[in-house]
Amino acid sequence: MKIRTVYFSPTGGTEKIAKLFSQELSRSISMMNGRGDAEGEVEYFDITRPQAREDELSFSRDLVVVAMPTYAGRLPNKILPDLKRLIKSDGSSIAVAIAVFGNRSPGDAPRELALLLKENGFKVVGMNAFVSRHAFSDKVGEGRPDEEDEKVIKAFAAEIAEKLCGAGDGARAGAGGGVADGTGTESEDGAGAGAGDAASCAAIEITWDESDLLPYYTPLKEDLTPASFLKAKPVLDPEKCTGCGICKASCPVGSIEEVAIDETTLEETVIKKTMIEESRLDEGKHRGKIVFETPGICIKCQACIRKCPAGAREFKDEEFLSHVRMLEAKYSGRER
Repeated sequence: MKIRTVYFSPTGGTEKIAKLFSQELSRSISMMNGRGDAEGEVEYFDITRPQAREDELSFSRDLVVVAMPTYAGRLPNKILPDLKRLIKSDGSSIAVAIAVFGNRSPGDAPRELALLLKENGFKVVGMNAFVSRHAFSDKVGEGRPDEEDEKVIKAFAAEIAEKLCGAGDGARAGAGGGVADGTGTESEDGAGAGAGDAASCAAIEITWDESDLLPYYTPLKEDLTPASFLKAKPVLDPEKCTGCGICKASCPVGSIEEVAIDETTLEETVIKKTMIEESRLDEGKHRGKIVFETPGICIKCQACIRKCPAGAREFKDEEFLSHVRMLEAKYSGRER
C-alpha cells in the first residue's frame, strides 16, 4: 500500500516527525503483510511554500498521512483556508492526522485536523500529537523528538498498521500521546479489516464540530499577563544581510520582499518603522544594497530567522521576547 504524506513545516520539526511516522507505518504494514521489514513507497507533499498550495491535492483509494504544526493550540489560522481547500478525497481514502507541538500543549490541533479531513472526504482512522523543539526557542523541547519520542511515534505507527491490516482484534488507533477525551475510539462498523482491505477498517468517532474546539491559546508574558505581539515581525540588520534571498524563499506566506536601500527606504524606516533596523541603517554605507524586509503578514514561524545563514534577522518586540522567556521558564523540561 502506497502512503502519501502531506506536511507543512517551516522549521523542519513537523517534517521530521511526519517522515519518521510514515516510514515506520510503511515498514509495519510490510511486515504484517508478510513482506519482511522492507520499507514500502512513501510519497511526500511538502505544502510549506505558497506555490506548493496553489493546486488541489485530490486523493482516491489512498492512505494519507497529514502532519501540521500547532500554533497557539490550534492549526495555523493563516494556513487553515489553504488546508481546507487543498487536501481532498472522493470518499475512498483513509487518513491519519498528526499534530506537532513545541512542548507546551497540542491544544485542539489534533481534533481540528481530524475534523477537517473528515469534512474533506477522508475516513480518519487515527490521530495523535507529538513533541518537537519549539520554533521560538531551542530551550523549549530541546532535542525533541528524541529517542523516547521516536519509540512512541513508532508504536503509534505499528498500532495504525495493525488496524489497517486487521491483525488481532482491531487495535485502538487513537489519541495516544496525550490527546484526551476518548477521541480515538473506534466506530462499530468495519473493525478488523483484512489485509489489503484497509478501506473497510474502523474510523475514529468524530462527534465534535468546529464550535466544540478550544479557542486559540492566549500567549502570556513572564508575569503571566497576556502578551500582545500579533503585528510583531523580524527586524533585519542591514549590516549582516548579504541579499542571498533565502529568507524570501523560506517564508510560508510569501511576505518577504526585496528592497533596495535608498533615500525612500531610509525615510520609511524612520517614519513608518519598517522592519529594517534603523540604528544600523547608514545611507552612505548601504545605499544601493539589496536587502529583504517583511511588509506582509508574519505568522511567527521563525523560518526566515532559523534559515538565514548570516543571522541577519531577529525579533526585538518586547512582548514577544517576554513570551519566549515565559516558555523557557515553564516548558523547558520534559512536559510531555
